[in-house]
Amino acid sequence: MAATWSSTTAPGAVARWQRLSFVRQVCVVLGLVLPGLLLANAGRAQVVDTTLWAPDGVVIGVAVSSGRVYAWGMFTSIRGVPRHGLASLDVATGAVTDWDPNPDDGVYAVAVSGSTVHVGGDFSVIGGQSRSRIAALDATSGLATTWDPSANAAVRSLLVSGNTVYAAGSFTSIGGRERPWLAALDGTTGSATGWDPPATGTVSVIARAGPLLITDSGFFRQFAPIHGTMGAVDTVTGALTSWDPNPNSTVRAMAVHGNTVYVGGAFSQIGQTVRSSRYRLAAIDATTGRATAWNPGAGGGVTALAVDQGIVYVGGGFTSIDGANRNYLAALNESDGTATSWNPGATSAINSIVPDGGAIYVGGLFGSICGQPQSFLARMQDSPTGTLLARFDAEVKSEGVLLQWQIQSTVRAVAVERSETETEPWTRPLVEVSEQGEATQALDRTAEPGHSYWYRLVATLADGSIAEFGPIQARVPRSITTSGIVRVTPNPTKGLTHIDYQVVRREPVRVSVVDVAGREAQVLFDGDLAPGRYSAVWDGAGRHGRLPGGVYFIRWQSPSRVMQRRLVLMR
Repeated sequence: MAATWSSTTAPGAVARWQRLSFVRQVCVVLGLVLPGLLLANAGRAQVVDTTLWAPDGVVIGVAVSSGRVYAWGMFTSIRGVPRHGLASLDVATGAVTDWDPNPDDGVYAVAVSGSTVHVGGDFSVIGGQSRSRIAALDATSGLATTWDPSANAAVRSLLVSGNTVYAAGSFTSIGGRERPWLAALDGTTGSATGWDPPATGTVSVIARAGPLLITDSGFFRQFAPIHGTMGAVDTVTGALTSWDPNPNSTVRAMAVHGNTVYVGGAFSQIGQTVRSSRYRLAAIDATTGRATAWNPGAGGGVTALAVDQGIVYVGGGFTSIDGANRNYLAALNESDGTATSWNPGATSAINSIVPDGGAIYVGGLFGSICGQPQSFLARMQDSPTGTLLARFDAEVKSEGVLLQWQIQSTVRAVAVERSETETEPWTRPLVEVSEQGEATQALDRTAEPGHSYWYRLVATLADGSIAEFGPIQARVPRSITTSGIVRVTPNPTKGLTHIDYQVVRREPVRVSVVDVAGREAQVLFDGDLAPGRYSAVWDGAGRHGRLPGGVYFIRWQSPSRVMQRRLVLMR
């Protein structure tokens, strides 16, 4: 893997890196399991040690470099060790390292380059020194170096390129100069360079594509708006280019691969004179700025992307993608956008996807993944040995819960067991079994709306031995009877806010944040939605920077209904 990493925390907390594709896409959660623990139960295809991750709050982002996993977010401890929003773990053992910069406020972005960890956020003290919202930390000691650009407001994204550190956020001055929302800093001195692009509001997502620095924010030229929610500037001159995909709503994630810029967010259309439907996910030509034919379509917001070796990994608040049921995390073929069979099934939104060393690390709001209890932070990879189980997943259908599995061994019998807890008692529901190619399906029609179930397989192998697979979880939602906002949490909020909403029938929907005077401060989604449940994540930023504390409203507007939910933002 490359020695230099970049991260971005977008509205909805985004991080993205390259990933390593799987030859066989089998879901195995490791949680940094020790080699001696990995085969504790060889009959299981899903391996997890829930004691080894265990942050006590949401993970915003993850980075992996030089044998360490860096995690940042809204936690105060990890593996029981006090760590305030920023931690480092050993890749091999899972142990929390002594590295403890202890920021006094939020960390939103991390970029690791060699022996230096660049950090951006809202803090004023980090690594034992006063540092205003941006700092460079020693990768060994965690102490702040002398590098001190000092920003006057939050830094939300960082990207290291050679001896230049690109910073983006809601600041208007940084590195000793006036630099509204976007700046290039000298990697040695911390001073702002002469590079001064014409950004016009908070920049939360940046990515580099050759000579271009691509952002999620708009630009002005001669006091006339040129670009809307995306734009690109020359990395040498800072001049605004003509590159302008023009999505109709927020961009929250970007990943560059070759001459293609993959973007995710809340948009439903992309293009200038000719508008193309692209539901929350698109591939854009890095030269022309036009959307390619790649068009999988996501059934909810996209907040994390990673690309490598022909696979695009996608994370966010969706429950379907390319027409396939995928809860919050999916893998797509880069060639045509079709969904692969990889289906970890997280239980809530994904903020970050990071591939490294044959594994994929994810951070987010989830409480379990791959059917295994693992909150906020997890590592997945292929099983280290030839596994018995190639597939085991659950999909909620209108007629019940559909289980599908594929066992790569001769079996005498397989029984489906169900429980309303993760442990016991287990019962054997009446299921309808059928064969679909190499996979077996079982439909549980007795699952009741509004209930959550755990399923496992008990297989009798050819030699008479018993193997258990799972458990995996399926939540059968209550019937949707009204469209609108379902839940806003946490409330009050100091950081990320998770907004759940639902749609009874297809209609245009706009979800936004408004202040007490009714002025729209931020748009979370604007486009057509099919029937279903969706979610969005808001990080407290408005169109033109960090919003002050106070009372706000999450507003829902559609032809069938207008409503709003009160939200208290604490600073």
